[in-house]
Amino acid sequence: MPTNTLDVLPSWSRRRGTKAQKKCWSVIPGCIWWTILGERNSRCFQNKSNPIQNIKLNCIQLCIFGVKTISI
Repeated sequence: MPTNTLDVLPSWSRRRGTKAQKKCWSVIPGCIWWTILGERNSRCFQNKSNPIQNIKLNCIQLCIFGVKTISI
């Protein structure tokens, strides 16, 4: 189990699968961190918060957009 965020990225890489699948998997950690950072900033600086369902949906939408962008 990774002990900090720097150790997460190497453990996230996939050794199997097609090149496209590996690219898709490489997008996911950044999407998760970007979504959490955006929610944190919203709560800290704007006193706004989203329900957990919206946070999850935002992350999924960002991942889908990121994968489509890579594929182009």
